[in-house]
Amino acid sequence: MRGAKAAAGGPRRRRNLATLRQDDLLAICCRIPYASHDALRCVCRRLQATAAKGALYRHRVAAGWDERALIVAGGGNTVYDHLDDEPEPERPETWGLIGRAWRALAPQPAPRCDCGVACVGSEMVCAGGTITTWEDEGWVMTTGVGDVVAYDAFADSWRDVDVRRDGGGLDARTSGACCVDPVRGGLVVLGGWRVVDRHQFRDAAVSSAQALPGGRVPAAAPAGPWAHLPALPQAVSNFASAVLGGKLYVAGGLRWEDDGRRRTPSDQLQVFDFATRAWSFGPRLPSAQYYGDGAAFGGRLYVCGGKNKNRKLSAAVAVFDPATGDWSDGPPLPGPRYYHSVLVHDKRLVCVGGHGNPLVLDTSGSSPAWVEDPAVLPPLPEGFEHPLLAPMVCSVPVG
Repeated sequence: MRGAKAAAGGPRRRRNLATLRQDDLLAICCRIPYASHDALRCVCRRLQATAAKGALYRHRVAAGWDERALIVAGGGNTVYDHLDDEPEPERPETWGLIGRAWRALAPQPAPRCDCGVACVGSEMVCAGGTITTWEDEGWVMTTGVGDVVAYDAFADSWRDVDVRRDGGGLDARTSGACCVDPVRGGLVVLGGWRVVDRHQFRDAAVSSAQALPGGRVPAAAPAGPWAHLPALPQAVSNFASAVLGGKLYVAGGLRWEDDGRRRTPSDQLQVFDFATRAWSFGPRLPSAQYYGDGAAFGGRLYVCGGKNKNRKLSAAVAVFDPATGDWSDGPPLPGPRYYHSVLVHDKRLVCVGGHGNPLVLDTSGSSPAWVEDPAVLPPLPEGFEHPLLAPMVCSVPVG
């Protein structure tokens, strides 16, 4: 493998590649950062064939040498249709942080934002949201869509997952969430909102939770039918959510009242147990929160930023510990932030999108703090930086 040095320690021994077992080749390739190190290339067909096998990735995962990319796609300066004459298109670009450098990847089929996102296998799966298309010489924003697209990091390509419209498909929704069922392995999509009457400015929350059975997203479209899980006890959109300890936590969000014209901030913590397939309510949040985001990190749920019960932008971080059932104050963001993404990438809790550069939670000191650390998470590429509202962000394997 060009660029790879001989292992340190012990006498050098020459071995013919033809006599090496596949396990030996996997061991040779295991620590080579071939996804993020462009100077390394396989120089023989047998090594190329071994490197292409799924066994190598499993080997790298088990050894702790797997590489992941932080994928950022879509987003924009607007996140839903204001019914203005010239709506602003969302961003069609896709960028990946591979190693410590941003790389331009395959663009989306149609600019999209404000959808549920989850990593399934090697894919970033995006469900629902808002799509911007060019029609009759003008941009048209469609809010509350019912389709799913996936980005494959290994193939650097996008594909349609679910295009069914006549029953059995995904309920149309914007500002919902995605996750992977830790018990049965299927993709789960829940919550959000949809337009009821565009002319009367009436919207409604989507209470449904739906799942694609099986351990992976179907390779061919159309997919389905979608199975319905128990609906959310309190229908909300724009909430923070995360899977932790076999349970899905839905924190805060917006309640859409019956008339569809009034939205109320929620301080409820809704908990779905994947083993019993039942919902329950947990301890209320310290304050109502919406337009923020959340993630599971270190065995706890972090709910970061957004707007508070007074509808003011917030930098507050609330942390829920399932072991004690208590909420506590977490390290606040450097400034108010909303329509951002909070997730775990390379074992670090990061914040991407909204207004401001990417942030990393620094836990090295006695007091954890959110910091800008270009050595770990460089600023987004020029032209794709803030404001970047409601982007699709996901950490996916690349090798």
